[in-house]
Amino acid sequence: MDIDVGTLVYIALAIIYFIVQSNSKNKKKQQKRAAEANDAEQETQRPSRRPTFEELLEEFTGQRQVQPVPAVETEEEPQVVQTESKPRLSSYEASQKRAAERKREAEEEAARIRARVNEQFDPYHPEEEEKGYSDMFSDLDSAKRAFIASEVFKRKYN
Repeated sequence: MDIDVGTLVYIALAIIYFIVQSNSKNKKKQQKRAAEANDAEQETQRPSRRPTFEELLEEFTGQRQVQPVPAVETEEEPQVVQTESKPRLSSYEASQKRAAERKREAEEEAARIRARVNEQFDPYHPEEEEKGYSDMFSDLDSAKRAFIASEVFKRKYN
């Protein structure tokens, strides 16, 4: 089998590439472990109290420098919060209420759409409508219209 110099160069480059990749992966793993260790150490050093909005605002605007607060462990008794008891609706009543609200919203939307459509078509409504046969005979032009109407109503072929 003939192996030329070009093939050997590609094989050598591939081997070098894999060696470099394995070394960089090991370095990344070590850095990741070190970062995780630092994160765990920082979590244990964090103060138990959260800063207030005003303290954060002062810190962000530069009016106050950040000073680490020593962690003091205090046992606080859990506070019992009494809530106002509101009558709970059954799931059926709640769904009926939501359905009524949605129906009302849909009717409002339909009314808005109808109003918009009516505004668009108002210019196209006929200005004057024929009132009846008696108006057709009021003048000469109306007589012509009446004659045309009579021809339409008197059909030759039934």
